[in-house]
Amino acid sequence: MSTSTASPARTTNPVGASCGAAFAVLFLLSDTITRPLQQAPATLPTDPPAAMLTYYLQSGTAITAHAAFHAVSALLLIGFVLTVGQVLARVAPARATLRLVAVAGGIGAAVALIISAGVNVYATLSATGLSEGAAQALRLTNFYTGGTIHVALLGVFAVASCLIALRARPWARGFSWFGLVSGVLSILSLLSLAIYYATPLIPLGRFSHFAWAICICVVLLIKRRR
Repeated sequence: MSTSTASPARTTNPVGASCGAAFAVLFLLSDTITRPLQQAPATLPTDPPAAMLTYYLQSGTAITAHAAFHAVSALLLIGFVLTVGQVLARVAPARATLRLVAVAGGIGAAVALIISAGVNVYATLSATGLSEGAAQALRLTNFYTGGTIHVALLGVFAVASCLIALRARPWARGFSWFGLVSGVLSILSLLSLAIYYATPLIPLGRFSHFAWAICICVVLLIKRRR
């Protein structure tokens, strides 16, 4: 009597694995597609409150569309996180605590992105009754939840996942080292809350994470076909 056990890669949910790439692509498309709809330029945390209020008053359509892209991206991220968590559970069942940290970080990143999108939609809908100070508070909340906090939690997801993967090897070690570097950069973006010159760590962490997620997505899908 013989038994056969499917490998972790072959039992990976292809839809969940694909969510990694879809999350990255949809997020990247959000700016490109919605920018032509803007009637006022998007603001940065260093811009004056008056500019932030003008942004909400004049760019409602663009902001709402942008928020919709980010909300869907967040849902795709959750799908990817859960799939990676399942893969790690099969290849390293003894690393349950670290796997929980990874999944919690990834889902936390998605929740932060959804909160960021919701804040922007609320600010747009209530813009006519906002003071400049309230507009500034909402814009900063949007920036920090969708920027620094979201990226730092992506880093927690990547670092915890790749620490498990370095030994369990559900994908090549090179991808794990890349994920660790990306994750550390993402977590270090928290320094931007206190040090303005650390702000470039936010896009560095975000875009390197996108590249890592796409790589893992492709690897899992290729291994599943073998």
